[in-house]
Amino acid sequence: MYVSGYRDPELLALSDKICTGLQYANMWQDVGADFTERGRIYLPQDEMRRFGVTETQIQVGEFTPAYRELLRDLTGRTRVLFAAGRPIENRVDSDLASTLRLFRCGGEAILDAIEAIDFNTLNKRPIVTRATRLGLLSGTLINRLAAALRYKGVTA
Repeated sequence: MYVSGYRDPELLALSDKICTGLQYANMWQDVGADFTERGRIYLPQDEMRRFGVTETQIQVGEFTPAYRELLRDLTGRTRVLFAAGRPIENRVDSDLASTLRLFRCGGEAILDAIEAIDFNTLNKRPIVTRATRLGLLSGTLINRLAAALRYKGVTA
């Protein structure tokens, strides 16, 4: 936000919601890989305890109903973050709004992909399909074109 010239604390807070949501979405999609490749678990320990998920289960890739519910809860809360940050898209210039919308929608697509594999990010990596990625990009281009036409006073 600072690079784009925005200093309003409320806008920074909205941006933080989207950025935090993106970080979470990336962590939730890579639980198995993070442990296998890096020996790390990025799930909140208090939430693991609350749902009855152990580090040992993650280490051995044991997908359980408890793990499913943990990921369902975490992805649901991440969706709330994206929704809470969405108003920024109407409060910044159209180019930045398009970029932020693309990031948010990309993060939501990751959450959709996690849901599509029944939240089993221990043994599978969710895939955002090429068609979905193309849809996100084309939507961004259409929004930018529409904003440019509005700016020039052209109406459809």
